[in-house]
Amino acid sequence: MALHPAKAGLSMRESLMMNASVGILPAIAVAILLTMIGWGFYITGKAAQSGLRNRAIGFRLPALMQSEQAWKAGHSAALPTLKRWALAITVLAAGSIAASINAIVYLMTLALTVFTLFMQVAVAAILAHHAAMKSRTDRPGFHAKN
Repeated sequence: MALHPAKAGLSMRESLMMNASVGILPAIAVAILLTMIGWGFYITGKAAQSGLRNRAIGFRLPALMQSEQAWKAGHSAALPTLKRWALAITVLAAGSIAASINAIVYLMTLALTVFTLFMQVAVAAILAHHAAMKSRTDRPGFHAKN
């Protein structure tokens, strides 16, 4: 038999916070959505790497849009990072399901997962930019080998 929160020495707010949970089905749905977004970035990067430069898919950074060579070099450099971060997002999303029994822990795990999504794109974009810049043949100091 459960005690009334006041008899257990807890305020109503403390009692609600201790017993609050998100629910397993919404947690699973959110985890699937976040995982799909993370792997979607990877699949998009893979498609952009193998395709021609375009305005619809891939990183459309000025350095990558300079040439086909820069486009492929940038996306090839970003691909392993996109995959690693997608794996991390998958692990965090799975962990958020387990954390859904406690609302505060769930929200912290969810925030970390969303932050990881942003980092996935930011880090991959930086790597893509650097690789595209290295691939340019018109940069100062570049000497073509004969």
